[in-house]
Amino acid sequence: MFKTNLYEHLDKLIDKYSGNEYLSNKLQNYIETILPASMEAAEKDHNIREKRKQGLETESEDFIQRFISKSRCFYCPQNELFVLYDGIHFSGFSEDNIVHKILSQITLEQKLCSWKHKIKNTLIRRIKEKSPLNAIPESDTIKSVLNSLLNTSQQIFTSRNHAKYFLTVIGDCLHNKNQENPLIYFVSPSIKL
Repeated sequence: MFKTNLYEHLDKLIDKYSGNEYLSNKLQNYIETILPASMEAAEKDHNIREKRKQGLETESEDFIQRFISKSRCFYCPQNELFVLYDGIHFSGFSEDNIVHKILSQITLEQKLCSWKHKIKNTLIRRIKEKSPLNAIPESDTIKSVLNSLLNTSQQIFTSRNHAKYFLTVIGDCLHNKNQENPLIYFVSPSIKL
């Protein structure tokens, strides 16, 4: 189909200019000389572009993986909130701040500037797939939470182990554990305050 279509167009051009020696010679020169050189140049340009595109894809995937592992950004879809974990605390973070952080890092590295908006969109999409409920907190975070539970004016928990157990129960509830055999938790009435 492709070849026959080309042959038909070529036959039409040959028939159209067969009576004019100047245009027939021009057509012959174009087909024999200019067209092959033009096609070779187009093939060379295409190969260079494809090679560059593959290099950019590899570099961008490396950048995305590095950024996600270093930044520790998460997303809560229920309240559409980005969360940044600094190793001790989880804190709310605006999407604009994350975008600024991404674009600044791309500009600093300079290799991927031509794809910065594509990479930014991919990174935001991947961050939105990361829930803070799947984050593994550092021991400093756990200590900070336990201290805040134990050092309240109402003294809800009598021991550190009770506070740890409380956090374990909350974690099980958040992760929907024991759905087949739901557990019943008994707690002190002072918790209801």
